[in-house]
Amino acid sequence: MATNLPGQTSDPEPRHAVLSKVRILVTLGLLVVFILCLAFSWNTRDAMAHFAFLHGKREAGRSAAGQNTVVDLSPWQTAEALAALAVTAEETEFAREAERLADHEVDQAFAAALRQASLQRYSLSGEALAISKRIAQIQQIVDDEQSRVKSLTLAVSQAATSAASASAADDLDIAKAQLGLDSDQLADAEQDLARAGGDERGRIQQELAARESAMKKYDAQTSGSSPVADLT
Repeated sequence: MATNLPGQTSDPEPRHAVLSKVRILVTLGLLVVFILCLAFSWNTRDAMAHFAFLHGKREAGRSAAGQNTVVDLSPWQTAEALAALAVTAEETEFAREAERLADHEVDQAFAAALRQASLQRYSLSGEALAISKRIAQIQQIVDDEQSRVKSLTLAVSQAATSAASASAADDLDIAKAQLGLDSDQLADAEQDLARAGGDERGRIQQELAARESAMKKYDAQTSGSSPVADLT
């Protein structure tokens, strides 16, 4: 029968059992932290989509995906991404101010790009110069046809007899059809000039129209959202 020596006390719980409980608690704590990180990443996955540093390795594939633009939209994309992370009312106010400044910066970039493209068109040579001259000729034809369509429209409305009105209406239909054909030819020539490197104004205008449409949609969604409560 074992007896305890003087000065010794029995250990009611072995040391390895204590260590096992500590390991379990640490493991559970790490698991909880991991789950919270996953939840946070999932909730903010869309907000991080436009950060430039996340796409640095994919810049080479942007052109193939059709996402390359003439004007740099990264200031707005970054501000929009950060705005989605705002929680308190103060953070939301700062985010809106950042969006306003970024929107102004992108607008200035569009204006500068259009000015630069206009200046570039005056120093054309070779194929681009020939296409530019053809565009000027077609543009003059289109302008004349637009004036003819307006005059024929007025003639139809002012025709004294039904026969005169019908004749003017036929002429108007023909003029409209010819105007449509020449307008398509003008658009094709402008695309040819852009591909020849002589004028990017058409492409910039398309990007600007797409941005304005996206901004209208974003403003509608923002104005329709409920205000964020102040959690501070």
